Amino acid sequence: RVPPDPVALDASLAKLEAAAAGSADAAALETAVAALRARLAAAPAQTRERELLALDAALTSGLAEDLKRLAAGLNATKFGRDALPQNLADRWLASGGRELVEITPKENVSDNGTASRFIAAVRGVVPNATGLPVVYQEASATVVAAFERALLYAFVMVGVIIYLSLHGWKDTVFVVVPLVLATLVTAALTVLIDMPFNYANIIALPLLVGMGVDNGIHVVHRLRTERATELFDTSTMRAVLASALTTIASFGNLAFSPHVGTASMGILLALGLGVSMAFTLIVLPAWLKVFGAGAQRPA
Repeated sequence: RVPPDPVALDASLAKLEAAAAGSADAAALETAVAALRARLAAAPAQTRERELLALDAALTSGLAEDLKRLAAGLNATKFGRDALPQNLADRWLASGGRELVEITPKENVSDNGTASRFIAAVRGVVPNATGLPVVYQEASATVVAAFERALLYAFVMVGVIIYLSLHGWKDTVFVVVPLVLATLVTAALTVLIDMPFNYANIIALPLLVGMGVDNGIHVVHRLRTERATELFDTSTMRAVLASALTTIASFGNLAFSPHVGTASMGILLALGLGVSMAFTLIVLPAWLKVFGAGAQRPA
């Protein structure tokens, strides 16, 4: 290897600076090279030579070895398992003589639909095939199924508690149905704003059921206990509005989190609570006025 020439290195830096000056994408490189050349120009000759040689060593010390590996790769030939190191060969052969076969997709399996097609095609030939795409798909299915059950259990338990609180299935339906509609509308809005469910924000759905049901209970209870004809003129509606807005503000703060999953959970909670509040303040009073007449209950 020819020893580096400091003068030639300085000339190369000048050429690099000139080349970078002609490209808008290399503005940072031009600034860095210009600063380096200015500092070297102000340094003593020995210091300048030493720093130029150090820069050359930092940039090219591994270049010769990399070129050798590249040349060897370009001359690659077929080889068998016997040519592999034993610890590497053992990864592809089980103790019973079974061989490991690796199947590589030609498409990007980070997309759920593509991954499903790939897994179905592989399992059509090898039913017991496994690997990261299979693990991710099965884990995803397990999480989704768990939260579907959690959402169902939340509605069942909330329905039972409402029935015990309001002493009637009719009032229970008045509270639960707007909650169900609010959940469906929230899910539809996630499609509209292009914010799909993920492992972080899907937990918001059972939470929305538990937090959104309180206001409906208060509204129905006020109508049944005091025979309020205009619910919007009562302190209950103002309290429901204030309580819902403070809850939205509290959970909406999560939307400003730098963590993407936590931020999406905050957005979904704020969106769902806002929809639930709208159904409680608009839809539920309308239903109660049309269908909700009934006997007055004691406070």
